[in-house]
Amino acid sequence: MKKYRYYFKRVLVVLWGIGWILFGLMSGGRGIFAGIAENIYRALPGILFLLLALYAWQKPLKGGKLLLFVGVILLILFPLLSIGIESWQYVLAGTFFLAFPPLIAGLLYLKQGQDYDEYKINY
Repeated sequence: MKKYRYYFKRVLVVLWGIGWILFGLMSGGRGIFAGIAENIYRALPGILFLLLALYAWQKPLKGGKLLLFVGVILLILFPLLSIGIESWQYVLAGTFFLAFPPLIAGLLYLKQGQDYDEYKINY
C-alpha cells in the first residue's frame, strides 16, 4: 500500500502541473504554435506547480504543507472568483479539478514525511 501511495501522489501532482501548462499554452491561440507563442505567460502557474511538485519530492513534509496551502487557497479562491457565474456545476467542477489534486497529494506527502521522521527516530 505504501508503494501505491508513493507513486500515486507523484503522478497526481505531475499530471496536475502538466494539465495546467497545456491549458495555459493552448488557450486562446489561433493554432498550436501561435497559441504557445502568445500564451507562454499563461503557463506560469503550471510551471510553478511542477516546481512545487519537485520540491515536495525532495522534502515531503515541507512540500506537503505547501501543497495543502495551495489546495486550500484554490478551494477558497476559485468559488469567490466565480461569483456571478450562474452554473453552480461549473463552480463545483472547477473547484474539484483545481483544488483536490494538491490537497490529496499534500496529505500523502505529509504522511510520507511523518513516516520518514518516525523511521529516523526509531533507527
